[in-house]
Amino acid sequence: MKIQNLENTLIEHPFFSSLSREDIKALGDCASLKVFHRDDLLIEENEPADFFFIIRDGRVSLDLNTSTHQSLSLQILEKGDILGWSWIIPPYYYDFNAKALELTRVIALDAEILRDKCEKDPSLGYNLLKRFTGVMTERLRASRLQIIDMNRQLKRK
Repeated sequence: MKIQNLENTLIEHPFFSSLSREDIKALGDCASLKVFHRDDLLIEENEPADFFFIIRDGRVSLDLNTSTHQSLSLQILEKGDILGWSWIIPPYYYDFNAKALELTRVIALDAEILRDKCEKDPSLGYNLLKRFTGVMTERLRASRLQIIDMNRQLKRK
C-alpha cells in the first residue's frame, strides 16, 4: 500500500478524523504496514514502546503478566482498534503484552519519529495526547473489570 493510501486510511479512521491534513501527513510519514501471524507478539511488556498500531484485520489479545507467570487476558482488540499507548508517555515502555490470535494486519507508526514530530509541533502532540488519553482510559477500565471478576471468582472458592 502506498503512503498516499495510508494517509487516506488514517483520514478515514475515527481516531484521526478531525486531525488537520498536515497532521495526517506527519502520521503517514511514520506509517508502514506489518503482518503478524497467530501467536506472534506485537508488543511485549517492559520492552521499549517503539510503535503503536492500528489494527486493519485480525484479532489481538491484550494480556498482562501475573506474578504466577501466567498471562491474564484483559481485552481482545479487533479491526479499527488502536494498540500501544505507551509510546506517548515517558519512559516509553509497554505496559502489556499483545499477541495476535490469528493472521493480523496493522498499520504500524514509528514512535521515535512521531515523538520527534510532536516535539517540533506541540499542536500535533497535544492532539494525539488527547486521543490516546481515551485509549488509556479504556484499557484501565478493562483492567478494572478483570480485577473485579477475579475477586468474584476468588470469593466463590
